[in-house]
Amino acid sequence: MKLLTILAVLCLGVWLWRAQRRPSVKDQTPQPGRTQSEQAPHEMVACRSCAVHIPAAEAHVGKLGSYCCTDHLKRSES
Repeated sequence: MKLLTILAVLCLGVWLWRAQRRPSVKDQTPQPGRTQSEQAPHEMVACRSCAVHIPAAEAHVGKLGSYCCTDHLKRSES
């Protein structure tokens, strides 16, 4: 019975310790130095040559579609 009581107290202590370490949802704040637009998901497009997905803002757009680099753009549209 003594061993069972010690085990129960130990489990309660570990549970309380872990509950203190976990940040609550209210305490979570955006990372400093990052704006809301940087945390939002970006629209992704696939390179027409190699099918690698890149953010649409970084894509090289040609007549036939979007490419991941200027080399693929030149090769596909030459």
